[in-house]
Amino acid sequence: MLAGDALIVAHHVGARGFGVAFNYPPGFDSDIAQVLYEADPACAATMQAENQRKNVFILPYCLGECDGVATLHITANPYASSLLTPSADYAKYYCEVMLSGDLGGVDVQGAYYDALYEKENEVVGTQPVRMRSIDSLAAEGALPLGRLPDFLSLDTQGSEHAILRGARSVIARNVLAIATEIEFHPMYDRQPLFSALLDLANECGFHFAGFTHLQEISSHRAPVGQRAKGFVAFGDAIFLRSLETLERMPGTPEERHLKALKLAFIALNFGYLEYALQVLEHASRYPGSEGIAKRPNTACYVGFLLALQRAAAEMPRVYLQSTRAALVDQLRTRYQRHPWIGALRRRLRPFADRLRRLSERNPLVQLFFLILLIFTRLFQRAIDSGLALVEGRSGPGRAMGAQSGSHFGARYSPLEAVLGEYKFYWVRDEVRRRRRAAQPFLPEP
Repeated sequence: MLAGDALIVAHHVGARGFGVAFNYPPGFDSDIAQVLYEADPACAATMQAENQRKNVFILPYCLGECDGVATLHITANPYASSLLTPSADYAKYYCEVMLSGDLGGVDVQGAYYDALYEKENEVVGTQPVRMRSIDSLAAEGALPLGRLPDFLSLDTQGSEHAILRGARSVIARNVLAIATEIEFHPMYDRQPLFSALLDLANECGFHFAGFTHLQEISSHRAPVGQRAKGFVAFGDAIFLRSLETLERMPGTPEERHLKALKLAFIALNFGYLEYALQVLEHASRYPGSEGIAKRPNTACYVGFLLALQRAAAEMPRVYLQSTRAALVDQLRTRYQRHPWIGALRRRLRPFADRLRRLSERNPLVQLFFLILLIFTRLFQRAIDSGLALVEGRSGPGRAMGAQSGSHFGARYSPLEAVLGEYKFYWVRDEVRRRRRAAQPFLPEP
């Protein structure tokens, strides 16, 4: 495990089953320590006995806004246990749940079941617990490795808002990102909803970046085959520290530079590449920032971020049109130069729509029409992508391909290659998808 301030410390509250919110590709284990809190004493003891990882620490604490004594309501589904009382109104709802991993030694990956809240949230016991706040634990020096969290995530069934209020000092001093369960319907009595968490995160200097998961519920349990959309009820949200408040965090310029690198790495793990690159650009302004890569035992994530930044600098700086009028003018000029292109596109569009409708109505020819639809869409896209080659010109799209060592349709750009090298495959594929979708509409030189 990495020693010193470069270590990224992630705290997860409500970690039954070793669940965490900060997941990263293999190869970065030595750069990251995971601190897991579990309020159920029996569960925490079991986790401590089973834990075999040197970079994972199990703390048997029930967290809240302040120190004191509280009652843990243990529910039939232990993952729904909470300091709050389950709402009686919520008992009429259910949700269709897809499981992952294994339960009781049984592989349940991708399996579905109906979670009936009348049963799931039934209180089957209570447990008095000593409640602590993160601020008080930090003040006592009771946190592992003597380090404050860089990343804080919570899954505590309604008490997330109170825990964050009890961590205001720690958040202000060190936290760079917050991931938390949120709810739009009160599953528990007197539970703060998403709007309250959003206000608190804004007050603490964080951007709301987005939802990482949303779950629907329904008050009517229809048979399978009669279900579609339900009501969005709860999920998970990610908040990333703003650069403005990063500048106001305590520490030397060198320490803030390191915080910026950690923020960039965390943001990238959740797919926010543009923000990560913005943070890296900000980090490079600190005096002596170029020397961090030359330190002995440099963190793997530092080398990765610097490689990503270099790859981004190698790529051509081309952008889509910034107004609709400019895009329309560009396309008009293109179609006037090649009138057959516009005519063919107009004819293909309704043909593709007709194929889709036919495939939906007639299952006997669905596969055949699906194949035709795919080739139609590919042909339509090839018309746009091939214009530069038809005209024999060297536009920005070809430049982007050339810089990645290939032609206009290069498989991976330099930046995508770095993401793949460090096993950020899903981020790489999303970047590639968006790049290839945008290339036909880049402005002509």
